[in-house]
Amino acid sequence: MAFVGSSNGFVSRRGAPLVAMVGCALALAGCAGGDAASSATSSTVTVTVAPSAPLTYNPSSGASQPKSTSGAVTVADVRGSAQVPAYCRMPAQTLTNGVTSDKYKPREGWLKVDDPAPVLADLDSDGSQELVARYLCTAGGVAWPEVLVIYGPGGTLKGSLELGEYGQQEHAEVLSWQASGQAVELRWRSYEGAASDFHYYRSRLTMSGGKARLTDTRAISGDDSGSDSSVSASSSDTSSTEPAPSSESSRTPTETASVSTSASTEKMTAVCREFLQAAVAGNTARMKRLAPASAVTEVTNYGPYSSAGRCSVDPGAEPSAEVVLGPRQEGAYGIIFKLTFEVDSAGDARIRSATFAGDAG
Repeated sequence: MAFVGSSNGFVSRRGAPLVAMVGCALALAGCAGGDAASSATSSTVTVTVAPSAPLTYNPSSGASQPKSTSGAVTVADVRGSAQVPAYCRMPAQTLTNGVTSDKYKPREGWLKVDDPAPVLADLDSDGSQELVARYLCTAGGVAWPEVLVIYGPGGTLKGSLELGEYGQQEHAEVLSWQASGQAVELRWRSYEGAASDFHYYRSRLTMSGGKARLTDTRAISGDDSGSDSSVSASSSDTSSTEPAPSSESSRTPTETASVSTSASTEKMTAVCREFLQAAVAGNTARMKRLAPASAVTEVTNYGPYSSAGRCSVDPGAEPSAEVVLGPRQEGAYGIIFKLTFEVDSAGDARIRSATFAGDAG
């Protein structure tokens, strides 16, 4: 059997403990002035050497890996039962068999662990590597921008970052990434609709105080792939190239559910609040996920905004709400908009239109 050295002894190449039998002869001397008498006795010492620690799993290898018990996070720790943040109008939850709970259908989310594979890096400087992957989801047909999710040992969710907050477009996705010290360098893009108005970026993903951040973001050309393989705009990944919502509502009366119930009113109110919050933040990507492009344009034309008023939805024959957005300009009057809503057969609320209704002075 061959052996290899370790820091505290020897182990076999198979990792089995080695037991050493050590014999020693002890010379026993008599009293001073007497004849030297000697005898030998045999003593057995057992030395147990633990096997060397397993190598950290490389997610890009594509090989299956049992769940980690040594503290190092692996793809297997998160593949089927990952913790994911609240997104796509779903609460934070733990995936079951790799997807979000059926009770949120037609909304659905899943962890993407290929093209590119997750990457390992010690982002929070705690001495152990975190695994960074991508969470994808849809609120019923249209893929939202990817969320970067960061997992610690055992698959614990340590942080997340919505890529759409930086891309400010309807879609955003990672094209390639690699660990760089205590950061992850990534190349990503954002775009509109089915595949138009592409913008490409390079950034560094870092983590400080338990919060993930993108830093050093700079715009690049579409063919600036460096050592990375170029990704064409006609990607076959349908999860990121699904058609955007129509600029105007195309639902027929039979596809639109009744909106007279209190549950529907609550959903419309929630969408109204989210839309106004996105308007104040200047997040047009989020606004476009809640309303047609014509409504977003109508509202943003009068911006930017510093505050938003209440959403009080009237669930009449044509559900609507008059809302006020406060401009950033000091001394200017608030802007009133009339929003109309619809609720589809799946129970999801959406803004149908937005119309300027005057000043709030």
